Amino acid sequence: MNGMLDLTDYELAWPPELFAAEATRVLGRPGLGQQAIDLLLREAFRDDNAAEDVSSLASGSGFGSDRTSRSLSDIVTELAGNARHIRRSSAPRPYWPQRHGQEVPGTYLDARRARRGFADLIQELESRGYLDQVFPRPCVDGDEPEADCACRESRPGL
Repeated sequence: MNGMLDLTDYELAWPPELFAAEATRVLGRPGLGQQAIDLLLREAFRDDNAAEDVSSLASGSGFGSDRTSRSLSDIVTELAGNARHIRRSSAPRPYWPQRHGQEVPGTYLDARRARRGFADLIQELESRGYLDQVFPRPCVDGDEPEADCACRESRPGL
């Protein structure tokens, strides 16, 4: 894999045999287009990293200026040939309590209780001084009325 993609960065969503067969089929089509290869890579892999890296290698616009562009079909052929070495994507394991049937459901909050809880949290943070930089407290020596209280009550979501 000289100058090729680091296969440890990718996860195949498809079975390796299917990806290799489909890549061979797409490469065998006359008038090969980058769009077809891009679509293949975006569907066959868990994320878009492989498609973006192949495109970068093919255009020679990767990291560093010493990269020479490679043929798109050469890169995809090499990827297909090494498909069995590419890690398969899998769903993450459930958390321990879920695996052992000890999941405790959380309390349900309707929209009104969620808004009230959020407002209470903000008020607690403000009273402890966490929001002083963003929402400065009025000066105790000043004659300014506390207009910020009315403003706070009229904010959307509170």
